[in-house]
Amino acid sequence: MLESTDSKMGLRKNKFIVFVRHGESETNVKNILSSAIDGYPLTDAGVRQAENAALALSRLPKIDALYSSPILRAMQTAEIIGKKTGMKFIVDNRLRERNFGSLEGNRIPDKYAWKLDPEYGISKWRSLINNMKSFIEGATGEVIVAVSHGDNMSAICDLIDGKGEGQHALACPLNCNFVIVDATGPELMAADVSTIPEDLIRKFKFDVL
Repeated sequence: MLESTDSKMGLRKNKFIVFVRHGESETNVKNILSSAIDGYPLTDAGVRQAENAALALSRLPKIDALYSSPILRAMQTAEIIGKKTGMKFIVDNRLRERNFGSLEGNRIPDKYAWKLDPEYGISKWRSLINNMKSFIEGATGEVIVAVSHGDNMSAICDLIDGKGEGQHALACPLNCNFVIVDATGPELMAADVSTIPEDLIRKFKFDVL
């Protein structure tokens, strides 16, 4: 496993980030595309998903920082996680949902692979990758939790494996599932999982305590 070096102290540090997709929201139920800050809160099912995610995250040996996209459904998810883990969340615009261009506020098209169609003017995939790369590099702490959105988390996987938008954008993580990254690589440790794998729990305990 790659490790980063603190140039001031000469010590090696680890940095693990658990990305969480927000819980089910009204956008998911109504099949609406929206990057608006307000509106489209979590559904009752989404609240339960966030509570389950919070329970899974509470098994981590520690959490140094909790970040959230500024969009309501993400912040509601982060608030539920924060209550369970004793953390206050920090809003970070790099975790924000992509803009959906002419589809903003409308229903998802029936057209297959609509995310790849330039006619809709959706935010560029590269901008998502750049935002997530910047977040991974800039977030501080050894164990970090960050609540974001499906495409953002798919972009993280593409950042690491380079397979391209066509491979990842059409297969987003499920609501409240995790993408877990060793940020010192970066290296993908787990993708689209609903729990923290036991081997990673042990690894976190060994590497950060």
